[in-house]
Amino acid sequence: MPRALTELDRDPFSLTYGCFDREYWAWATKDFANFDLQRAIYPLTLAYLQPFPGNRWHGSARLKDWIKASFAHCERVQHANGSFDHHYPNEFSVVGVSFPLAEIGLAFMMLDAAGELSPSERQRWIAFFARCAGFLCKVDETHGFISNHRLGAVCGLHIAATLTGEARFKRRGEEILATVVANASSEGWPLEYTGADPGYQTLDTNFMAHYFRLTGDQDFLERLVLPSLEFLIYFFHPDGSVGGEYGSRNCPLYYPGGFEVFAPHSGAAETIARLGAKAIQDGHSTALGGHDIRNFVPMMSSYSLALSACAEGQPAAAAEPPFKRQFERYWPDAGLFVRSDARHYTIVGCSKGGVVKIFNKESHSLEAAHSGYLLEAENGKAWSTQFHERNKVQGLEDCSGKEVAPRTECRFSVEAAFYGVVPMRLFTPFRFLLFRIFVLTIGRNVAVNNWVKRHIIIGLVIHRRKRSAMRAIREFTFAEDGLTIRDELTGLAKISAVRLRAADIFTTIYMGSSKYYRHMESLTDRLSDKNLIDLIRASGGVLTYQIKDDGLNLKQDGKEGGA
Repeated sequence: MPRALTELDRDPFSLTYGCFDREYWAWATKDFANFDLQRAIYPLTLAYLQPFPGNRWHGSARLKDWIKASFAHCERVQHANGSFDHHYPNEFSVVGVSFPLAEIGLAFMMLDAAGELSPSERQRWIAFFARCAGFLCKVDETHGFISNHRLGAVCGLHIAATLTGEARFKRRGEEILATVVANASSEGWPLEYTGADPGYQTLDTNFMAHYFRLTGDQDFLERLVLPSLEFLIYFFHPDGSVGGEYGSRNCPLYYPGGFEVFAPHSGAAETIARLGAKAIQDGHSTALGGHDIRNFVPMMSSYSLALSACAEGQPAAAAEPPFKRQFERYWPDAGLFVRSDARHYTIVGCSKGGVVKIFNKESHSLEAAHSGYLLEAENGKAWSTQFHERNKVQGLEDCSGKEVAPRTECRFSVEAAFYGVVPMRLFTPFRFLLFRIFVLTIGRNVAVNNWVKRHIIIGLVIHRRKRSAMRAIREFTFAEDGLTIRDELTGLAKISAVRLRAADIFTTIYMGSSKYYRHMESLTDRLSDKNLIDLIRASGGVLTYQIKDDGLNLKQDGKEGGA
């Protein structure tokens, strides 16, 4: 609460009274306020209304004033078309409406049920929500398929339909929900851009939980939620953390709220809730205080949901965490492989070029990792194997779609291309000036704005896939003495390469919700300071690593097969 309130302009004489973007109103380092931060109204409302143990804000008249001031700020900054400024002025963002509509709408419903709003206040809030929902009825998110954004819109539209009685809001929410269900994999995971991302899937679960609480829809629970939970539990590691570089969006975050809501309905949810809470406590997942403000506010909302839901209903019997048993399983649609043997829990992102994380079951910690390669040429161009694609995988047919006993000697391979890496996505003063000219002129047209976001902003830094002729064939061999990784790199002679690097943890695409610190990053880095280009040339294009109890070791004892 103190940090959230520090972000809030609490000065009743200020022009920005009620604004949660401190960089805008206090430091004046921005020319707009990020409206998404107004979602803090939801956790503040829970603190005001619910007598949690130790909650000094319960029933606080001053807090109620600040909540109402925050809503008044929302009214002041809403565009005529019902949208808000999220990442930049005149963005007209779908998610910039969806998430606030859902969570501010939930806050309104709680305040209204408690009799805390006058008739005129109630009318103002409902009119505000109707403008938000009207925007969502007219504009779709076209720069990528992002299930958590769409689930937020579904929640918001359901609330707006309930409050206004507008059938078009209900229809639009049902249409968007149908797209989430249609794009969900038969393996259980909801689509996040190009594939499965376990970290973001915890945020999907958060909005699934809000929708389920609003509707009690059992078909929704059985068709979308339960399969998602059964998939997701495999990607909670022995240290309780989740996700990372093997996911489509590299997200390592854990949103706890949804799992507390679904714990009475799912043993997997109950287990995830326990693992996730312990990981936050131990630092293996990023705790609330470890987030920047952009994720602090939504994470605080999720923590608040978890706190309010954990006392509701008797949790189901906890499911066994997958790392407690021994098996191999491959999910071909997700491109993810898990091997759990007597000593290690290993996850391979086959769809990310063979990104691998190996956890020690005894110490409950990350023992080794390898996130692929970054190749740099004389002209400054760069390529990497770490891009999300449907790569060629051989040797996992027996465990595809099912658990099987771990083989004594398990061998399989992943073939991935090197893709061009966008070298510079940061603003310079000149680039920033050009961008501001755009958003203040032709960017005010919603269609033009969305085209630029889809083809230039997101198209370049996330979706761009410039495939090269260079290849990496990564072969994994699991045996009693540990794991051996053999990488055969081909086609490198076609460019004037000056540096080849590898690292246990790195990323190649722009994604704001990645690279949050977790204790696993304390692992000794044995790779990133090495230039492997001479070694790869001397070895005929082959690099071999061995993972044993002391971590990952690069073999440098002579040549192996040709490239």
